[in-house]
Amino acid sequence: MNFTNEGSVDAVITVTRTGNTSGTSSVDYKTLDTDNFTVGCADTVNNQGSAFARCDFATSLDTLTFLPGEVSKTFIVPIVDDSFAEGTEMFSVVLSNPINATLGSPSTTTVAISDNETITGPNPVFNTNFFVSPALSRLSLA
Repeated sequence: MNFTNEGSVDAVITVTRTGNTSGTSSVDYKTLDTDNFTVGCADTVNNQGSAFARCDFATSLDTLTFLPGEVSKTFIVPIVDDSFAEGTEMFSVVLSNPINATLGSPSTTTVAISDNETITGPNPVFNTNFFVSPALSRLSLA
């Protein structure tokens, strides 16, 4: 299991390769959740500890390529720092489609997001900083 705090804004996931590492290999990863769109993001009772991609983290999927001799790769899953007091919520990350490798155990991990609110605040969509970071607001096109 991987742990992250909602205020850290991302979860860092590490994939480790063991055995013969002399060749190039790759593996796909993707986030999974149990969202069936019947529970709203502000519903802190009925989510039953589940983190949803539309509310709590960004769907992430890609391929990790290990070059000869590489034994570890990391990737980031962005975490949404909302204003809801919802307790710890969890989602999964799964590895699949290995090329020149075999999936070991575990090939799925659970990510637990520790909540950083003790009381529910206002809906974060009404806060500009929720969508626009100071760094992005300084960008301009030439």
